[in-house]
Amino acid sequence: MPGLFILPQSLADDPQSELAKIADSGIDSLNLCMKYHASRHLSIRNQAAMIHTRDGDHFYPVNPKSYSVENSRPYDHGGFKLNLAEFGLLKKSADRLSISLGAWSVFLHDAQFGLDHPGTFVSNLFGQSLQPNLCPINPIVQSYILGHTRELIGLGFRHICFESIGFSGFRHNEHHERYFVNSSPTTEFLMSICFCAACTSLFAQNGLNHTQVKKVMQDKVLQALNGQDEWLGDELTKSALEVALGNEFSQLLEVRVRGISDLITEIGEILKDANVSSRFLDGSPISNRVSDHPYEDLWQSGLDISKLAHTFDYIEPLLYRFTTEENLRVFSNYKDLLGGEKLVGALRPAYPDLNSPHLLPDRVRRLFEITGGEFDFYLYEIIRDPEWEILSKLLALSSSN
Repeated sequence: MPGLFILPQSLADDPQSELAKIADSGIDSLNLCMKYHASRHLSIRNQAAMIHTRDGDHFYPVNPKSYSVENSRPYDHGGFKLNLAEFGLLKKSADRLSISLGAWSVFLHDAQFGLDHPGTFVSNLFGQSLQPNLCPINPIVQSYILGHTRELIGLGFRHICFESIGFSGFRHNEHHERYFVNSSPTTEFLMSICFCAACTSLFAQNGLNHTQVKKVMQDKVLQALNGQDEWLGDELTKSALEVALGNEFSQLLEVRVRGISDLITEIGEILKDANVSSRFLDGSPISNRVSDHPYEDLWQSGLDISKLAHTFDYIEPLLYRFTTEENLRVFSNYKDLLGGEKLVGALRPAYPDLNSPHLLPDRVRRLFEITGGEFDFYLYEIIRDPEWEILSKLLALSSSN
């Protein structure tokens, strides 16, 4: 079932005509963005229009009743949104064209929510706020995640794509960043670990002396930043961290994973009760472009691949590597680990993943073959006419076979 990621701004003016064009291309599934982070998109398919999105914007009217903790609901700061009547028309048009309409949200990359709800940003070992990254252990943030999930279910989507529900890396930060230090992945990871009130409370509940652990981390990181980083050129691994920082630090990492796993269990229960299909969008293939087993890095985000696979109906690795062979190797390893029935692939048919349209047919054919046709294309707005025509022809050929 070929699908497509799309921003709702592209459907606002004439959803029926735009959806008809998409259906004519052979696409029969949409991941409609309901929340994104601050960015600007050059929309080739909308005559080079510039689409601006802001942190905290929800592209629909928020329902406060969806949030079990009252002060966890997102505030309305204006911005683009589809009203319920427009959304109803969009759903009817999708149904008429046999397009399965799913939701896609970026949950925890949200500076506005953190500013509106003090104490919800990640706070690192130096007490530095790492906005726009929200802490997934924080109970206010957890209530927000569950409430937003309930809202998407209430809007009637067939499936929901979950992006950014764990911890983010140190450099996953703001718009204009300055890091004039040649620091290792290990040093940067240590600078990303959250010691906010919610996290330290969780550590204490599990018998960890987080104050001592943090002091050891501070000494190591300051030494790395002020002098020679002893981990430069080294791979970031749990075993190396345990050698450098001790067994209690390893336990701290495990506690983080268990804390987020409990949250994921709650998400799964909501989805199961509503009988809504779900997908976890796994960005590890692009956060680590070297490894052919990038899911092994998910612990750095406090995530467990087995827990994710148990909870969500599909794992969707973002195969945004630069060569077909790389993407095939990565997806093959996911398939060996999880089985093909648990996977949907995601492909960017655009630069820099593809330097030329002539590379697209081979990549799509080979990835479709290994995925059984369960594939999404990212992003409608960035696909140029040459690539769009190639995709349409390939999808038409695929459906005829």
